Amino acid sequence: MDYLHMVPAELWHACWSFSDPQMLCAISLTCKIFCDIAQLLLFRDLEVVVPHGGPSTASMAPFRDLLSHPRLPLLARSFRFDWQSRISATREHTMASVQYQLVIESLTLFQNLILLHIDSVIGDDTLAGHLRRAIDSLPRLRKLEIVNCTLNNGDILSLDQCNITMDRYLQPSAIFEGMNLVDASTISELALRGDQFNAQDIIQSLLEQLPTLPRLLVLKLDLSRRLSGPLISGLLKRTPYVRKLCLRCLPRVNLPEFFAVLLEKRAPVDWPRYNQNIALEPVDLIDLRDLRCPAELATSILPGRPIQSLTIYQPLLPQPSSATHTVNIPFAVSILHLPAMRCQTLHSFRIKQSLSFPQFSETLEAAQLAFPQLQHLRLALDAGVSAESLLERVLAHEFLLPRQLRTLRISLPGLRATPSERHPDFVKQIAVDLARQQGSGALSFVALEGSGIQLNYSLRKGEAE
Repeated sequence: MDYLHMVPAELWHACWSFSDPQMLCAISLTCKIFCDIAQLLLFRDLEVVVPHGGPSTASMAPFRDLLSHPRLPLLARSFRFDWQSRISATREHTMASVQYQLVIESLTLFQNLILLHIDSVIGDDTLAGHLRRAIDSLPRLRKLEIVNCTLNNGDILSLDQCNITMDRYLQPSAIFEGMNLVDASTISELALRGDQFNAQDIIQSLLEQLPTLPRLLVLKLDLSRRLSGPLISGLLKRTPYVRKLCLRCLPRVNLPEFFAVLLEKRAPVDWPRYNQNIALEPVDLIDLRDLRCPAELATSILPGRPIQSLTIYQPLLPQPSSATHTVNIPFAVSILHLPAMRCQTLHSFRIKQSLSFPQFSETLEAAQLAFPQLQHLRLALDAGVSAESLLERVLAHEFLLPRQLRTLRISLPGLRATPSERHPDFVKQIAVDLARQQGSGALSFVALEGSGIQLNYSLRKGEAE
């Protein structure tokens, strides 16, 4: 019987997907049909990376050789073009334009691409149009990553993941027009970073396509002056199934006014208590599990939602005298917000801000009251706290851990890559004494992280890792 033609190619593909490369090479030598199937598996992780070497003929020679191959472009699943060199001279600029055009035109040969990453492709409207048409011609593209590129309007793409970062100022001619880019019915992860492009065009396009975004699970936004509060609020209300929400505040954003508009409330004047009456409706974000945002917004989002992981970013505010300078909000303000964040389901808590030891103690005390089920805690101490002083404070019982805490990670800037021989003993003594104070025996892992070094101690195994 002719099993070669009776069995579908998809079945052969499924059977051989568990084979090692040596077996696949042997299969590819059997016949042309098996060769086509085996090569798809052999090169399923093939990633094309255009060299960083600048716009020279020598650096592009391997890429030209790849384009001349009859099959390799069709086997590639990932394409990365990271051209981050600064081009100033006229000759280099002309050569770069030629190489840009070569890469853009060659994209049409990679018809089976799943991931496309493009960095620093900047040019006039003609180049931007060519790039957008090349992206639109990739039928299997599911993940798109764009960093500081010129891109024009085009078709709506059926993407699973879209990550756009525009954090570098481009010339006025380098305009990002992203009105039609992402299909609201297919997108599951959306990240819009930076404030140098009109992210509201992409968001507005999503809101106009469907009443809800049914598959969006991960949303990452940079809050900037270019994004209006009502637009963000409308997006959050259209994403009922988001499980991970990351809202990062950029400098020169007036947080009290922005959050008040975002949550459709009036902005009070008193900063520490400005959002005491602000809250999102409980029907929004009902599946949220992972939240990363400034403390002032977490106070409004946490209550009433089954969030399991919380990361607090320290926001920046403009100084009243100048909109071009930024200052840190006193962290005591964020500590004041912790008791109002009461959440019975939170298991993991992290603050991405260096704390003094008094602030460290206050944070531990407030976290115990706000998160009764807290099991994983990650904090950072400022440069004034060394491993020796931390051990002394632990032995002096100057702070207590939550009874149910299992893992504790502490970042110490003073912990260097070449520690003394006593450093492993520090983490052991800290871990053992904290577990003794805790009483319940839940603590099982302690880590001290520093500049290029991480010291771990497992209480369960009784040894350093």
